[in-house]
Amino acid sequence: GDEIFLAEPYSTLDEPVRETIMRDVRSVSSKIQVILLPLKKTNPLEYVSVSTEEEVQQDENQRKVLQALRDWDLWGPLVVCLALSILLSIRSPTEQASGVFAAVFCSMWLGSAIVTVNAKLLGGTISFFQSVCVLGYSV
Repeated sequence: GDEIFLAEPYSTLDEPVRETIMRDVRSVSSKIQVILLPLKKTNPLEYVSVSTEEEVQQDENQRKVLQALRDWDLWGPLVVCLALSILLSIRSPTEQASGVFAAVFCSMWLGSAIVTVNAKLLGGTISFFQSVCVLGYSV
């Protein structure tokens, strides 16, 4: 049972491709949900009542949000970046479409890298790929 699973290293090489893709799709969708609605509040006005002076206690939901943000991936940011680039290039004049696509795609990744390097130089404890992941999902 569990002893065998814990004794052997976890490998996805023998995993079917469909299972791997579905696991990644579920991971990306859960991270998009975390970015769009990080704290599940039943009343939107509850966000207003938090003061900057009071100490906020982390509940279980907030711990899950922080854990989801620590578990970085680059699939979601790539999908978001491609979707934005394609959408903006479709809406641009035909002769400028490829330039718009390239400009949006490159500026998103370069901008994320620059913000991440700046955060690291200022003493941030977030890893490079965590920051790129959060910025990519947040666009």
